[in-house]
Order: sequence, then structure tokens, then C-alpha cells
Amino acid sequence: MKIDSHNININKPPTIEAAPSGNNNGYWTLNDAPSPSSTVTLSDEGKQRSKDYGQTLKQPIDEANSPDKAKKEGDMLDEQMEEIKEKMTELQQQISALAGDNSEEAQNQLKLLNSQLMGLSAQLIELASQKILKDKQGSPAK
Repeated sequence: MKIDSHNININKPPTIEAAPSGNNNGYWTLNDAPSPSSTVTLSDEGKQRSKDYGQTLKQPIDEANSPDKAKKEGDMLDEQMEEIKEKMTELQQQISALAGDNSEEAQNQLKLLNSQLMGLSAQLIELASQKILKDKQGSPAK
């Protein structure tokens, strides 16, 4: 794209009026005057929607930290904790099944299962800590 630097005024942003045509040798026609399409007007409905949207964005943060939200998050934490407990039970059963096998493959499998069990234990502790914090935040101050 060729730009004719002699017709560009850096004090005002130029507007593009038309695509290149055959009579201007591939150059864009730049004009500093505003075009009719650069003016935007909002209807009364548009102005009201804009105002409503702005009010929505200004909602207090306390509303996001309501007790109902804390209760829902507590329920989600409970569900996650139950899922982890179930996985831990399954791993413990697999570990018990391999306990009598002294083969190298079984020992490697035991190491893997014990590692997974420790990881799940850490996740369970973390979720329990989060639940305690949520419960403290959700309970009224005495």
C-alpha cells in the first residue's frame, strides 16, 4: 500500500473516505473533515440501556460475597471432598490387593498408588481448610 506523506496532517486524525480508484493511482484519499458516517447518535432506548449497564457494573462487592454464595461454595467444597474420599478408598483397596505381592512390578505399582494417595490427602486437607475459611466468613460476627 502506498501512502502519500504530503497529504497527511499529523495534527488531526485523518479519515478514509473511499477505497482506491483508478483516477488516484492507488492512493487512498485522506480528508481531515468529518464524514457523515463518523457521527453516532443514540436513541432514548439506547441511552437507557447504556445507563442500566453502567449501574450493573457498579454493583457493590458485598453482593458478590453474600451468605448464599458462601453456602453454594461450601456445598461445592463438600462435593469435591466426597469425590476425593471415594478415590482415596479405591486407592486403599488397590494397595491392599497388592500388599502380599513382592514382585518388582507390584512394588512399583505400590509406590505409584501411595504417591497418588498422598496427593489426594493433600487436596483433601486443602479443601477442608478452604471450607473452614468459608464457614468463618459466612457466619455472622459475634
